[in-house]
Amino acid sequence: MSQPTLREVARLRWRVGIGISALMSVQFFGYVLFLLYARDTANTLVIPGLTVGIACGTLIVFVACGVTVLYVRWANRLDADIARLGREPS
Repeated sequence: MSQPTLREVARLRWRVGIGISALMSVQFFGYVLFLLYARDTANTLVIPGLTVGIACGTLIVFVACGVTVLYVRWANRLDADIARLGREPS
């Protein structure tokens, strides 16, 4: 398999970053719309003191943290490739 160029690695990083941003934006605005238009469902008690809306909001926070951890791990591995490409002669 051929080695990627620095430009290809940069393009990949931008695509992944834009994809993650789109995913998080859709998730956040979906939650806001859910709270806005499904107020009765969002106010449904799951257990005393915990509504569906609060549970969904908490889930969004955990998903955001998980996505961030996965991206940082991926980006750190990619940084090693970038450093290697920067050291190689053209």
